[in-house]
Parts: sequence; structure tokens; C-alpha cells
Amino acid sequence: MRRVEQSTIWSTAGGVIVSSKVVVIKGGEAGGRWYRVDVAYEYTVDGRPYRGTRIRFGYRGDAKLDAADGLAATYHVGRTVAVRHDPRGPEQALLRTGDDSLLGPEFKSRLGLVVGILIAFAGFVVFASG
Repeated sequence: MRRVEQSTIWSTAGGVIVSSKVVVIKGGEAGGRWYRVDVAYEYTVDGRPYRGTRIRFGYRGDAKLDAADGLAATYHVGRTVAVRHDPRGPEQALLRTGDDSLLGPEFKSRLGLVVGILIAFAGFVVFASG
């Protein structure tokens, strides 16, 4: 079972957000601007304190500032949160289960490129056959 699926059955501990900010990521494959929420949270497992930074597996950011601002508002400093952690290694933790890797900036830019190529190819086929 992959970590993504395993995380849905990981143990839960109470935690608190200790930092939250939106950072701008420039460049990348698309050459555009992406916005990522960087959070840090503290939680305790069996009396031992931990600090985590992962929101969700595969989370890399968003192309829309409004989306990042909304996520940062959800995870504002001082908010109490449920932290999912691996019972075999509590330092492995996240706030949301699931996988965002298909929604990351690289995937979105590649998808746009593929769609553009397909549209151009379809236009060429129609032109060449007519």
C-alpha cells in the first residue's frame, strides 16, 4: 500500500499551526508564477513533541493567488488541527490525506501543452482533408 493510501488510516494527534504564509514561486516549466502555502504545525505523540510542514502528499501550490490565500486562511496561526501521523514514525505527518500530485504546477502546464498540441493537430487534419 502506498503512503497516500496508508495516510488515510494513520493515527491522529491534536496539533496547532505555528506559522502560515503564502510564498510566490517564479519560473518552473510554465515560466509563470505559482503560489504555495508554507505551514508549520506542532503536535505531540506519546508525550514527545514533533513539528510538521506537510499539508498533503504532492501539494506544490496553485496558479491562483486566491486559492493559496484561502488555504492559508484555513491554516491560520493558532488554529488547532488534526494531524495525521504514521504510527511507526510519527515524524511523518500531514494535515490532509490524499494526493495532490496530479494537481501540481508541472502537471497543469503539461496538460495545457498537450491540449494545445491536440487542438493544433485536429485543425491540421481537418485542413488537410478538406
